[in-house]
Amino acid sequence: MKILLLTVLVALSFTGMSQLNMSQLGQLDVPTTHATFCNDIWGYTDESNNEYALVGTEDGVSIVDVTDAANPAEIFWIDGMNSIWRDLKTVGDYVYVTTEAEEGLLIIDLEPLPSSTSLASTHYTGPVGNEWHTAHNLYAADGYVYVFGSGRGNGGVIILDVTTDPMNPIEVGTFDTWYAHDGYVLNDTGYFAHINDGFFSIVDLTDKANPALIETFATPSTFTHNIWTSANGDYAFTSDEVSGGYIGAYDVSNPANIKYLDKIQSSPGAGIVPHNVHVKGNYLYTSYYTDGVVVHDITHPNNLVEVGNYDTSPLSTPNTNGCWGVYPFLPSGNIIATDRQEGVFVLGDNVHAGAFVEGTITEFGLGNPINNVDVTIDNQNIYDNSNVLGDYATGIVNSGTYDITYSKVLYYPQTISTTLTEGNVLIQDVELVKIPQYNVTVTVLDAQTLNPVEGAQVVLNHTLVSHNGITDVNGEAVIDLYYQDNYEVIGGKWGYISDCFVDTLINNSVSNITLYVNEGIYDDFTFDYGWSVFGDAQKGMWEREVPVGVDVNGVVENPFKDGLFDCGSTAFITGNGSTAGNTDEVENGQTTLVSPVFDLTSYSDPHINFELFYYNFVGPFYPNDTLFVTLFNGTETVDIAKFHLDNTPLSLWYPYSIPVGGLIQMTSNMQLILTISDYVETVNICEAAFDHFRVTNFSMASEDEITDQNEIKIYPNPFKNVLNIYAKTGESVEILDVSGKIVLKTAFADQIDVSGLEKGVYILSIFDENNQKIDSKRIVKI
Repeated sequence: MKILLLTVLVALSFTGMSQLNMSQLGQLDVPTTHATFCNDIWGYTDESNNEYALVGTEDGVSIVDVTDAANPAEIFWIDGMNSIWRDLKTVGDYVYVTTEAEEGLLIIDLEPLPSSTSLASTHYTGPVGNEWHTAHNLYAADGYVYVFGSGRGNGGVIILDVTTDPMNPIEVGTFDTWYAHDGYVLNDTGYFAHINDGFFSIVDLTDKANPALIETFATPSTFTHNIWTSANGDYAFTSDEVSGGYIGAYDVSNPANIKYLDKIQSSPGAGIVPHNVHVKGNYLYTSYYTDGVVVHDITHPNNLVEVGNYDTSPLSTPNTNGCWGVYPFLPSGNIIATDRQEGVFVLGDNVHAGAFVEGTITEFGLGNPINNVDVTIDNQNIYDNSNVLGDYATGIVNSGTYDITYSKVLYYPQTISTTLTEGNVLIQDVELVKIPQYNVTVTVLDAQTLNPVEGAQVVLNHTLVSHNGITDVNGEAVIDLYYQDNYEVIGGKWGYISDCFVDTLINNSVSNITLYVNEGIYDDFTFDYGWSVFGDAQKGMWEREVPVGVDVNGVVENPFKDGLFDCGSTAFITGNGSTAGNTDEVENGQTTLVSPVFDLTSYSDPHINFELFYYNFVGPFYPNDTLFVTLFNGTETVDIAKFHLDNTPLSLWYPYSIPVGGLIQMTSNMQLILTISDYVETVNICEAAFDHFRVTNFSMASEDEITDQNEIKIYPNPFKNVLNIYAKTGESVEILDVSGKIVLKTAFADQIDVSGLEKGVYILSIFDENNQKIDSKRIVKI
């Protein structure tokens, strides 16, 4: 696997767009001329070798003469019903056009060109009694047109004979097992992309009246938009039309035994969406939306290398704006492409072979293959990962000497200066040395009794790796470590308040670390304490994750971090894993999060505390998406809070402290329930995140509600410059940093000035007149 972002880009002075081994020869602003957006494109050449771009738009079809590449000119326009989608393919002198508007299959006779631009057209809607009026896409091969995504049946493949009478197709067969979004046909074999099912199928079309399924295969991002094969049919290439989706490569030489070979994406990390791939010789041309036209060398299908691009769009957003279609098959060698907003482009093509490096990565001294090693061509933003056999394959567009770094967690990285040559494959095997191991014992004690806590979960988080353990009867967990570095150390158990330290230096001279946990109802979601999730939403179900974050034009739809004031970096969030807006939100259903059972019978004034992130986008309908927080005592439920657009801060973490003592009978079988829903009818974006759950016997929101005289309380926490302390007794106060160093020692007072402390996590202890510790609390300065 590899991801690629080439840095050798040339900025076009008049657009700010980028290019590599491609150049703009001409452009025609079809969108402005017809007040519409472009969609797909195909090409046609008449008997006089004049070249044409056949252009789909949302409101019709344009035919553009591109013979004079510098001066493309529209010679024909036909109106159509409005639709985002139009796709075009030619058979001989006829162009066939599908659309999801209710107008069937448009057929235009191009034979009069170039002498006449008076072109006859007709619409075909299927056989009598079995009509269809909409279709998404089509492909043409050997005198047949294959229609995909029609409004009939499952929207599979409809096979039309267009040789007998080009203006009056004859339906000869169907393959309707799944909805088909796009496809390709070669030598009576069909390769069909089933977008919603996330795989492609290979189908025997020898008997077109009875197509026979051979095999299916899932694509990398499981949203299989289109597929194309090499000229000999040995290899297939797909696109997954999602933010950050991949182009995939497969060996299909034996259709019954498909083999995955490689995947690649343009502008890694930017979430750009790939659209349609096309094979021309040893190159793969892709319309890549806001990255424009992107070209890969596919000479070695296990090692895809980007060797050309032309950015048609001034946009850089992870959506379906920009370059919709590309056609690389004109006899002149010119490339034509459509950009939704910018129109038709005629491009010069100067791509050349890439320079390749491949090899096997093994462990020094043992010879065992190492998988998932990061392989980076330094300063080029080109990445690869070794597979389970330790094999890797990567490359770059130009010859030269490059530093290639091989790295994996638990191994020393290795950088090799490597000379690569265009058109050649260098074999470079690598051995990585494993970092020596040491261990540390983490002990978890009850902060009040100092008794060991058995069954506590412990994690030591390093920048590169996390190490986990569970304490034994002695409250101890022995953790194997490799890096002598700073760690975040967290320990916790359901029924206790977690303890944690950040930026704690641990090396092979540190043998023991002790954590102190107080009894209490608390969860920062570092550990899996058994919260359950159910519901019927199509996507956006609650999940315990480190938030990825979504920012759409400066509006934060999903948080970039977990709650601000707890241990760890994990929260429950409604959908995660994408940086694109409108991708993982709750949709068409509800999702419910239910806590483990907890006991509130000993609480005199119970407050449910948590941090909440909520976002609701106002679409064409006013949103009615409410997050319900419910308390259940084993027999009855009560809503303790409702969060919606009118009463909730949007796009930020916000703390809540909700008194529940008078709302429901407190039992030993309490559970907290969070339910959020969004339905298609409202067409809104609805997101939520939940973190730092804990129960207190006082309000965390207001000092005025502190009434329990038997408990030490510190507020606010987190704090800035002043700490307020309430305790029945106290003689002195001591504050330690995470290394155990005393950073402040002072006489007990109701209010303490802590403005001199650095931001971070501390332990505050209160001592009585005999210098005996009364209590300790973790405090956070922000």
